[in-house]
Amino acid sequence: MDSASDSSPFPGFEHLYDLNCGISDRPFRALIPVQNDRMEILRISHAELAPPHPLRAEWAMGSSRPSDVIGDSGSNSLLLSQRVTTALEHAGVTGWRPFPISLTGRKGEPITGYFLLQITGRCGPINDSLSEVVQRAMPARVRPLLKGLYFDPKTWDGSDVFTIDHKGYIFVTEKVGRVLLKLRASNVRLERLSESERIPWPRKDA
Repeated sequence: MDSASDSSPFPGFEHLYDLNCGISDRPFRALIPVQNDRMEILRISHAELAPPHPLRAEWAMGSSRPSDVIGDSGSNSLLLSQRVTTALEHAGVTGWRPFPISLTGRKGEPITGYFLLQITGRCGPINDSLSEVVQRAMPARVRPLLKGLYFDPKTWDGSDVFTIDHKGYIFVTEKVGRVLLKLRASNVRLERLSESERIPWPRKDA
């Protein structure tokens, strides 16, 4: 499940998605404790750092009932249920691996069958100059947003699950989206990269 084909044709940004957990109904959210800083969890989820054994997570907020996809409240890392990891493995999804994690619930009870999503697939940095500037009405005022998450297609390694070094993005192909939709996995949010909107980061030279 780690490998990817270098010959995979680039599908276009309208066929790639930003994967995250849901934002409604106050879903179960976890916290993975760290000894140093939150970048440690990001490096573990990016398969850049060997995690401690065993890696553990605990209920942090929201519902007491765990969903198929659980967000870590201290980072953009995701935990996946056994049914999701099994479905991804059976579909031959590349660019990831499941790392076992010890999860406890709201009352400290053990919750079995969850894994940290470790991402081995990669692409290059986001190029903001390729995004469209759109005006959106906010509660206080109208402000500009950047529409579209774009990178140099040549930097994509062809994986179905991939990310950017030192960033919290989790990008997936339509193949992954189809698996999650067919499974009706709970607490999943998929947003097309071509439709994603975000607040521009301040320029360093400003």
